[in-house]
Amino acid sequence: YALYTFFREQESLVYTIPFALYCILQFYSQVLSGHKMGSQAHLAVTDKKLVISALLWLVITTAILYF
Repeated sequence: YALYTFFREQESLVYTIPFALYCILQFYSQVLSGHKMGSQAHLAVTDKKLVISALLWLVITTAILYF
């Protein structure tokens, strides 16, 4: 994802990398800590931090691409 954002026409997509990275690392952290999310991925949509960060990523990416 980081390489994709670096080579796009919209150079400001680079600002979305921290949000995507946080989502990935938050999910990974939950899986490593033995949370049920590791075996039941549908629980990811109930994690408030993960949902909020994914929504922020989506809003910021949409704003950069269309405005």
